[in-house]
Amino acid sequence: MAVTFVARKKAKEYLHGQWHTAIAVQVSVFTAEAALLTAALWLPGSALFVTSTALLIDVLMLSPLKAGRAFFFETLTADSEAATLSLLFRYYRYGYEKTVGWRLFVWGNRLLWSVLLYLPALLLFAFSRILGENTPTQAETLVSLICFAVGVLLTVTAGIVIEIILLRLQPIPYLLSHTGRLRSAVSLSYRITKGRTGVLTLLCLDHIGGAFLSLLILPWPYTSSLFHTAKAATVRRFLAQIPEENATHVLQRRKKYDKMSR
Repeated sequence: MAVTFVARKKAKEYLHGQWHTAIAVQVSVFTAEAALLTAALWLPGSALFVTSTALLIDVLMLSPLKAGRAFFFETLTADSEAATLSLLFRYYRYGYEKTVGWRLFVWGNRLLWSVLLYLPALLLFAFSRILGENTPTQAETLVSLICFAVGVLLTVTAGIVIEIILLRLQPIPYLLSHTGRLRSAVSLSYRITKGRTGVLTLLCLDHIGGAFLSLLILPWPYTSSLFHTAKAATVRRFLAQIPEENATHVLQRRKKYDKMSR
């Protein structure tokens, strides 16, 4: 049976009675990110030093918070009454290293695919610039413009392809509480998203519509809470469709690491 994403209407049902807590979770994460950005802008030194320091602080301090957000919404879709604000800070005490590893793994994948897919566009931009220097002929100018236009097209295409590839890693933070190790969460994420990137793409497109509405009518914490709830519930649907032996494996891992009770 084909698995579809959880739409906003269903997400609202999960959020019934938990709107204030969900919004508090979103605002807390946003405030932490804003505080980090503000602090980074006041750091002395070169742009490279400031950027590197900000990224280091981000991965070390905000990774558990963002994983905690995923844990909150994952819990919300399983047991609404158990979803409390304290879950946001759970990974600062338990599984901290998994959350840092998760962010580094995603960043590493993004960097790798960016190098591979953006390289042709960068070469075209460089070639276009070379042709455009030192009073080029009419033919060279035309070729330069063509190279630049193709480079822009490849850049946009590469960006879209990278985001689609990384969709298979989006379930990882929602799975950290299901497995004992990060490697198991990554493996499970790949298994449950196999052949379902289209479903995740539609989920994100559905959220883009909600995000657009937030600029006009609805506040961002409202629409973002809907999106994270829908994504957590969609991941749960994916989990329900994996083969029985994988479900048994997940259950055993959760028992082993005492994750059954929340």
